[in-house]
Amino acid sequence: MYALPAPFTDNSLLLQPRWTGFGQAALLLVLLLGAVTLVIWLYRTEMRIVSRSAAVGLLGLRLAVVLALFFLVSFQPIWARTIREVIPGRVLIAVDRSESMDVTDPQRPARDKLRLARALKLAGDLCSDAQLDNWIRQHDEKPNNSEWVAAEDVPRSPESRQVHDQVCQRVDALLRSQTARRLLEDDGGNLFKSLRGPHDVELLGFAQDLWAPVEHVEDLFLTANQEDAKPGNSYSRAFTDLRAPLAHALERSGPDQARVLGVVLLTDGQHNWGTSPAAKALELGEHKLPIFPVALGARGSPPDIAVINVKAPPAVFKDVEATIEVRLKVSGIKAQDIHVRVHRPPPPRDETLDQVFIHHDGADAFYTKRFQVRLDQPGSQTLLVTAKPENEATKETRSDNNSQAFVINVADDKARVLLIDGEARWEYHYLANALARDRTVQVQSVLFAQPRLGRISEEELRDIGHPRQALPAEADALAGYDCIVLGDVTADQLPPAERVRLEKFVADRGGTLVIVAGKRAMPSAFADNDQDPLAKLLPIETPRVLASKSGFRVTLTHDGKQTPFLQLDSAPEQSESRWRQLPSHYWGVVGRAKPGAAVLATPFEKSDEKQPAADERDRALIVRQNYGFGRVLFVGLDSTWRWRFREGDTYHHRFWGQVIRWAAADKPLVSGNEFVRFGTRDAVYQQGQEVDLVVRLGEELGGRTLPADALAGARILRRSGDKEEAVALVPLHRKEAQPRVLEGRLRDLPAGQYAVELAIPELADKLNGPPGPDGTSSPLRAAFTVMPPESDEKIELATNWPLLEELAAKSGGKVFTPENAAELVDLLTQQAATRTERVDTPLWQWWGTLVVLLALLTAEWVWRKLVGLP
Repeated sequence: MYALPAPFTDNSLLLQPRWTGFGQAALLLVLLLGAVTLVIWLYRTEMRIVSRSAAVGLLGLRLAVVLALFFLVSFQPIWARTIREVIPGRVLIAVDRSESMDVTDPQRPARDKLRLARALKLAGDLCSDAQLDNWIRQHDEKPNNSEWVAAEDVPRSPESRQVHDQVCQRVDALLRSQTARRLLEDDGGNLFKSLRGPHDVELLGFAQDLWAPVEHVEDLFLTANQEDAKPGNSYSRAFTDLRAPLAHALERSGPDQARVLGVVLLTDGQHNWGTSPAAKALELGEHKLPIFPVALGARGSPPDIAVINVKAPPAVFKDVEATIEVRLKVSGIKAQDIHVRVHRPPPPRDETLDQVFIHHDGADAFYTKRFQVRLDQPGSQTLLVTAKPENEATKETRSDNNSQAFVINVADDKARVLLIDGEARWEYHYLANALARDRTVQVQSVLFAQPRLGRISEEELRDIGHPRQALPAEADALAGYDCIVLGDVTADQLPPAERVRLEKFVADRGGTLVIVAGKRAMPSAFADNDQDPLAKLLPIETPRVLASKSGFRVTLTHDGKQTPFLQLDSAPEQSESRWRQLPSHYWGVVGRAKPGAAVLATPFEKSDEKQPAADERDRALIVRQNYGFGRVLFVGLDSTWRWRFREGDTYHHRFWGQVIRWAAADKPLVSGNEFVRFGTRDAVYQQGQEVDLVVRLGEELGGRTLPADALAGARILRRSGDKEEAVALVPLHRKEAQPRVLEGRLRDLPAGQYAVELAIPELADKLNGPPGPDGTSSPLRAAFTVMPPESDEKIELATNWPLLEELAAKSGGKVFTPENAAELVDLLTQQAATRTERVDTPLWQWWGTLVVLLALLTAEWVWRKLVGLP
């Protein structure tokens, strides 16, 4: 076969000679010569009859017919046409509709603002594209000018400068979501229509989940119904999952569907729901499905002050200082003071409880501050942390993240403490008096060595406040205490059976034991025997006496600095300074911290400055460890009373008060009366978190406890405005080894406000509050709140360029900006598949060939008749 290409086209003429050998070729040639000979003989004959021109014309027509037939029969010509067709591909355009898209980016440099205005056609009624190009060129000539207003000649005239400013202001006011919409619309970047011409385009939105595809751009930006926008459903905007559109692209690239040319992501790159999308991007790359992120937002952080996190104790006692830890993020804000305060939100008044001023140096930074708040009203208290710039002219991208509310349950209750010591040493004396003056503590004492004349009975002495001389004998007596402080007791004063009771108090009942060292016996008298219950409880081993003539100071370790009950001042740096200023000690006990124990403090002597740094775990002075369901704190000092020197009760009581409240941290229950107290362990729970209910029967019941088979439950009510709805009835079970404590658990509550009512028939007459003005009483209630899952949408506002670049690189794509997004159209067109097809038309079967032959024969017949030939 021979191919003769047609000039200027992709077509060609294919020749397929019929002869396969010399004989066949010779026969065809003989037939051709014979036909030509006959035509020429006829021509010579007709020359004598008609004119020469007529004979030549007839000869030409006859030769053309003969040669055409010979060509068709001998070469079997085929006209081959090449047809190329561009196969429409699929393009997925996914638009981020999460809450972080509702922010502006005024931090852009002026030249970037002008480029964006040109790409989105924002300045059409103010100036021409040529004017925008001129301004951009002038800014490019002065790249070191970070502020366009600093360039006196950019723009050159006051009128032009005013228009320049108006264009920049339009860009500053543009939300990221508006940028995405403008980029897609016909009168903006026209990206949707441009891609939809040559391709099959699917347009959809996404946030926490994938939204349903839409046909028109405006449908994508309709405000979602509030019911649809709740967390957990398809239209929640509280989170961003970048994996959702990527997984959808994989599903749409099956063998029975058009090839997906690429995934266009219009997003700021925030991803805060589920696992990283990087693995899904790699999978797309393996399937030749590139990702083309269009990064919405500037390179720098937008100006913003955000309250990231608030750590507050779930429950505190009334009139006790609660430590509130606040973490802030300041980005894109010029150097100035940031005012942070903890206050009660109005109504009825906006009362500041504590405040601080942070000196911000202008660089993006995180700040952690502690506040001390004293709450004097029992019940559930809602407080607010608010951070604002001192310069009122400072404009933030968003202000709804400047505040964060939190709830603390304030209990009009007391921590129950049992203070045990061998004799009335100074440490016992000052500690007992300090706790006795604390209105939030109910303290009872056991002092084994006391002078007694025997004239007054032990019962009478206890009634007037004298310490006991022995531990209470009742089997569950220790379960009524939140904390036991064990001082310098001997092995004879605390026999093995009592030590076993202490171990069960900690391990089985979840109590807290504080062991305070003493010169007579604690802890040396118990540490030698590993099987001794007290040796097991001690968080140190191989204790040794530290006696220093020059004295030593208590130095907090890293863990100690992070421990709230060791904070002696509101600010961390002030607390560390206060510990350094406390009076020195001359005697103490240190030891090797057991595995799992946390060393909170070590001794520091002046001679230590010249020695290599010692292992803090080998010089443990204050140590904490968990033991079973409870915890143990060892204080290797017998002279904390020295902290009263020139300071009175301030730091000595603060230390011990905070230790006691730490020991009883999960004990205060807000609601109840003298017979029963109940509530949740936390005031606020996150959605999906397990809610713990605790009920404690009071001693005023006169030793009365619930029978083992008694019915006990808690009714959970959900409050919505003025309406209440019962949503659950939680069974309550007796806590092991604590017959006066009942517990229950539930989970999977939706976000909202809830109330708890007890349903215990045996105590029905004890579960109502005091009578109201109308003489009737209502059931006692405890409140708690379930919050929706925490999201970074209002915290992390900067565009996540590294993540977008990673997604593009792993999938074989490229990151674009709104300014150059028009290049996507050409790029995706180049990736479109082309189908090439050759159409062969045999000329001997083509109707055109028959028409030509018939035309030649007809012309010959007509001409022959016209010249008078037969």
